[in-house]
Amino acid sequence: RESDLRPTVEVALARFREIRALHDDVGSLEDALATRKLIERAKGVLMRRNGLDETAAFAQIQRRARNSRRTMKEIAEEILGEERRD
Repeated sequence: RESDLRPTVEVALARFREIRALHDDVGSLEDALATRKLIERAKGVLMRRNGLDETAAFAQIQRRARNSRRTMKEIAEEILGEERRD
């Protein structure tokens, strides 16, 4: 009967929405972790290349991002690309 099936379908739909939201959250967290890893690698390059400590290297990435109106991820990718070309 439709009256018996309706609550089951509503619960299933609600669970689907919850799972989809969790899946989206996982994707966002994976992106954030990948970005953090890129920034960490770029900091390492700046520390090695310019003799900076970790705080100064991070500040340089922040400053470059702010001054060029780009993300820190973009700056990190640029730094790592420069390192590969050298």
